[in-house]
Amino acid sequence: MAIDVREYKRILEEIRWLDADLHGKDFLLTWELSLKEVQQVLYTAEALKWLCENNISAKCFDSGLAILQIKDRPGLNQASWSGRNRLSFGAAANSLGLTVHQMDKDESEIQPASLSFLRETEFIGIQDTHPGEGRDKENSEDKSGNAKMKELAAALDSRRAAEKGTEFGDLIRRSGVINLQCNLDHPIQAMADILVLKHHFRSLERLAGKKVAVIWGYSPTAVMPVSVPQGFAGLVTRFNMEVILAHPGGFDLNPRVLEAARTNAETGEGHFATTHSMDQALRGADAVYIINWPASTVPGEKFAVDDWTYSEEKRKLTGNGKGFLMDSGPAMGWQSYIIAAMMLNNRFKQPAKLLGSLKKRNINRVLFSF
Repeated sequence: MAIDVREYKRILEEIRWLDADLHGKDFLLTWELSLKEVQQVLYTAEALKWLCENNISAKCFDSGLAILQIKDRPGLNQASWSGRNRLSFGAAANSLGLTVHQMDKDESEIQPASLSFLRETEFIGIQDTHPGEGRDKENSEDKSGNAKMKELAAALDSRRAAEKGTEFGDLIRRSGVINLQCNLDHPIQAMADILVLKHHFRSLERLAGKKVAVIWGYSPTAVMPVSVPQGFAGLVTRFNMEVILAHPGGFDLNPRVLEAARTNAETGEGHFATTHSMDQALRGADAVYIINWPASTVPGEKFAVDDWTYSEEKRKLTGNGKGFLMDSGPAMGWQSYIIAAMMLNNRFKQPAKLLGSLKKRNINRVLFSF
């Protein structure tokens, strides 16, 4: 059942109060955004979901192109994640009135030196998970993903500055760049996970003081990209939670991301710690996120699978034995709204006013009920 209109009005009030200026801003790494900017994306996503559930069109473009570029990392079940990102980006762009074009294998990659064909492009969504980013201290930069996205963003800025004042410079809209997934971060998954937590604990404010255990859990088949635990750790620490990361030896995450998580916790009233004990992480946890990610190195020590398998017996260690169990599934329902929220905030200076206008316009998303 869709939430009532009073909740929609409350969401718009939250967006007005936050008043974060995201107009023209790219969405690359979540920890590079201010907390207010993150919150504004989350509330905008909730507003867009409300419109959809109440059969109200969110179309705010009459035309325009959204380009999708995917570079897969071989193996590691990445194809299924690429499918999720592709469908979420397509649904987001379509809901706002944009046409999606995915760069295929026969087309050259978007390069900073060849941007002339982007004149009609509103957004560029990029997933770049090709090898090139290491999780060791000597190679902690994302060489193939995030760095390339930043190069593209910088090139777009330079081109727009160079064409300003020319005969066709005023016609150019600088395309917004959205990181769908890289080796460092998975912004749309992480933000969707936060909304899952928000709705379980009933508000973002109630996340403060809660303990969440992010745990490597044994699975014989399903292996998630390392960007999932890294993105979650890099974002959930923004909400004054007590976050503990647990994994066996040889499954370390990127030190750059862990440092961002520590900084986030220290900036607020949260806490971030790591351990090689699943039981230690579970004790008193209010929420548990079980993720199976690939090893960073060949594990230096063998570990007992039973020690890293979540069970009802393990759950008894959580807060009151009833810790909220998370996985990546429930967040899927939020991903397209997160991307659409990024698009809407990038293009429109007053998102709350626009969302209010869409509600007032009240055009049916589905035209007929029979």
